[in-house]
Amino acid sequence: MWPTLSRSIAAASAIILVGSIEAARRPRYGGVLRVEVSAAVQTLDPADWPGDPAEAALKARLAGLVFETLVRLDEKGRPQPCLATSWSHDAAGRRWVFTPRANVMLHNGAPWQPEESALAVPDDRPIERILSDLARPRNAVVVRLPDGALAGTGPFSVARWEAGKSVTLAAHGAYWGGRPYLDSIEVRMARTDRRQQALDFEAGSVDAIEAAVTDVRRLRQRNANVSISPSLEIVALVFDGPRAVAPLAQQALALSIDRTAIHTVLLQRQGEISAALLPQWLSGYSFVFPQARDLARARQLASGALPLSLAYERSDALARTIAERIAVNAIEAGIIVRVAAGAVRVAAGTADARIVRLRIASADAETALDDLAAQLKIQTPPSASGLYSAERAMLGGGRVNPLFHLPVVWQLSPKVHGWSGEGRWEDVWLEP
Repeated sequence: MWPTLSRSIAAASAIILVGSIEAARRPRYGGVLRVEVSAAVQTLDPADWPGDPAEAALKARLAGLVFETLVRLDEKGRPQPCLATSWSHDAAGRRWVFTPRANVMLHNGAPWQPEESALAVPDDRPIERILSDLARPRNAVVVRLPDGALAGTGPFSVARWEAGKSVTLAAHGAYWGGRPYLDSIEVRMARTDRRQQALDFEAGSVDAIEAAVTDVRRLRQRNANVSISPSLEIVALVFDGPRAVAPLAQQALALSIDRTAIHTVLLQRQGEISAALLPQWLSGYSFVFPQARDLARARQLASGALPLSLAYERSDALARTIAERIAVNAIEAGIIVRVAAGAVRVAAGTADARIVRLRIASADAETALDDLAAQLKIQTPPSASGLYSAERAMLGGGRVNPLFHLPVVWQLSPKVHGWSGEGRWEDVWLEP
């Protein structure tokens, strides 16, 4: 009797344990997600878009929770309905007319009633380009109220705002897509010291912090909760200093860089080596751009080259180590490179060259290339030439030299679920 009873108790306990685990894995409502980031956003108004890639990436994420676009792109760059449920030509065939979603409420409780002019777009471009453009966060729908406040339709509204410091977003209970799981999201900005972020995380005062790609191996060994996106960041060497560097010297320095050693040792094999701007998953052709080191050719081209200065952002430890390694590589080619820390956000004109980090801002390849051109302040060739030809023309002068494509890494509290890569925060939920 006792063995049978013991087995019954054990079986019942196992059922309760499994049930508890399954219940914990099911999404639940409630809780506050606390996040720390190094970038700082000065305004959420989509009409005022920043030029800094890190700030623009953070603003796209935050503003996208508050203000929505007529259409959105999925992870494969395909247009999906958002505030517009469909689109078709008008009777004359000269405009695309978008059908607004019904029963959409603004954050102030008023119904969204778009003007007819806001739902009509001239048919002067391919519809794919129109949809991709409308999906940009800077083209989000914003209702400007008489008191100057901005009202949106997104899953979260702004509960508290300190420009450049912090923002608290509260769940929009009347959201047309259903109330988000989280009650609110608290974001502390301008936390540029990664060590301080780590200390706050260990103390339990924050649920999500940024992590360097060089920390991935260590975090995985500790079984930490880590989110790794596709390659969304480009590390590049850019010549945009106050003096003109001879094209041969630019080419010599680019050919002297040992990308393989940097990727293996410094980056711990995270991300990919690439001499293209667009990553392979987005363009499909990045492997075509030559990326091999040619030290013999670099020595020939470097004959008589003057010393060069190379800057990196003071707060970017990874950029510093890459810059220092490039300087060592350059010596082998006969080029003297002086490495110096720039400002917190190193700008063009601070040195002969600089290490920059660019961000992929769209899942549509052509739109992403346009955004990269804007970040680099260079002209995008006509799209009629084709995507590959356009990118090749952008890189042809030797001014921009992509080095690596890197993922964006986050370290998350074990209670954080639903956070996928650089996915949408409205899908995140917290365990009790």
